[in-house]
Amino acid sequence: MECGGSPPLSPRRLAAVCTVPTSGQRAFCSVESRPNGAGKPAQRHSGSKLPHSKGVGSDLTSKHSDRHFRITGQNIKRMEKKRVDVRDVLRRRSDLSTFLVYLTRDGEKETAKGRLKAILRTGRVEARSILGQAKLALDTRGDKDCYDSQKCVCFTETPVEYVNLMLQELDGRQCQFKPCGIAITKMQGRKTGINPVWYVDMTPGHEWLTNNLDRLVSQALQTGKFNQSDVAAITPFIEQMGTWPKQNSKPDQKEFWWEREWRKVGDLDVPCHCIGFCPEDEIEEFEKYVQDEKTNSKKYSRVRFVDPQWSLEQIIACLAGIPRTSVDLV
Repeated sequence: MECGGSPPLSPRRLAAVCTVPTSGQRAFCSVESRPNGAGKPAQRHSGSKLPHSKGVGSDLTSKHSDRHFRITGQNIKRMEKKRVDVRDVLRRRSDLSTFLVYLTRDGEKETAKGRLKAILRTGRVEARSILGQAKLALDTRGDKDCYDSQKCVCFTETPVEYVNLMLQELDGRQCQFKPCGIAITKMQGRKTGINPVWYVDMTPGHEWLTNNLDRLVSQALQTGKFNQSDVAAITPFIEQMGTWPKQNSKPDQKEFWWEREWRKVGDLDVPCHCIGFCPEDEIEEFEKYVQDEKTNSKKYSRVRFVDPQWSLEQIIACLAGIPRTSVDLV
C-alpha cells in the first residue's frame, strides 16, 4: 500500500484507522506512518475507496455502516493466511501409515518362517502370485507366456499397530498370513515402483468399470503382444470388490479394500534398513540369524525384529533398543 507517493510501508510501520459512516456520508481513511517510532503528521485520504487498493477494498457502502476497523501491523500479520506444510498434517494422521508391510505365509514347500529367512538370505522378495484384472482372462486362455507381466509382490499399508488384525482367519479369504515378514517405508517402496491398488466396485446396481477394463484386456490379447501393451502394465494394480445376492444362505462377496493393498510387479530387492516381524519367542533366533556369517544375511544385521501381536508401545520400545523386560508396567 502506498500513500502520496511514499515508499511501501512495512506492517510494523503501518497504522490505519478506517471508519465507515452512515449512509450518505463519505468514507474516511486515515493512514499514519511512524518510522522509528517518531511521530509525524498523518496523511489523510477521503473518498469512497481506500487509496491504491487495487481491487482489494471495494466501495465502502451503507451496508457496512457504523462499523469501525482498526488495522495494525500485528493484525496484518494475523490476517495473512497461514499455509501449513502437508507433511505436518500427514504426520498427525494416525490412520495413515509410514510403512508398507509384507507378510509371509505357509506354502507347500516352505513355511512362513523359512520364507522370511530366505528373504534375509537372498535380500529379495520373489513375485510369485499372478494378480489383477487380467488374471481371469489369462487363466481362461491358458496363456502362461503372459503370466510374468502380472506377477506381483503384495503389501499392506495397515498401520503397524494393527498388523495383528491381518493375521486373523477370515471367511472368504483364500490366504492365511503368519506373523513373519518385513516392513519398509512408503518412500522406499515408491522408489522401486510399488503402487496402491485400485479397487473397482462390482456391486449390482450400476455400470461396472471392470467391463471396460476387460474389453481392453481382450483387445490386447488379440494382438498377440499382451505383455508389451499399455493395459498389461496397469492391470496388476486393479482389483475387484463387491457384494452380490446371497447364494446357499451365504453372501457372495469380495470385500478386501480395507486391506489397503499396494503391489509391485516383479521381485523386490529388500533395503537393508527395514523392520522385521516374527513371533516374540523367535526374535532371538532371527537376531542371531542376521549376525551369522554363514547365512549370508549380514546385510540385515541392524534390522530389529518385533512381534506384530505387540501393542504400539511395545513395538516402539523394542525399536528404540529398550530391553523387553523393561517394557512391562508390572
